[in-house]
Amino acid sequence: MRSTMKRAGLVAAALVAGLLTFPGTPNAFGGDCTHFGSPGYAQVYTDTTYGGDCFEWLNGHYNAALPSYVRYKVSSLRSWASKPGETVFLHSNRDGLTFQVVAGEAWAAVPGWFNDKADFAG
Repeated sequence: MRSTMKRAGLVAAALVAGLLTFPGTPNAFGGDCTHFGSPGYAQVYTDTTYGGDCFEWLNGHYNAALPSYVRYKVSSLRSWASKPGETVFLHSNRDGLTFQVVAGEAWAAVPGWFNDKADFAG
């Protein structure tokens, strides 16, 4: 009995340790995406359905220049709100376009009229 309880305690501790160290960011093949599901963050990917290179930023940091590995290659977007009414923007200075979503939305495929055009985010 005591051995079973000890073993169950070790298993529970291992599970908790695994949860605390889990990176939580699937499909982050390149770039800096370590805040999957974190309130206030947005992420863009170079492939649809959240694949390829990834870049993330804090919502509300306007006109953040996208790095070269995602610039003009954005194909999917997801974000998490930290407060009601928070918005996320993708901008294309080259084409004069802006794509705006409410934080908390996820776009596995950014609309065709904006796909691959972003060079700034906010």
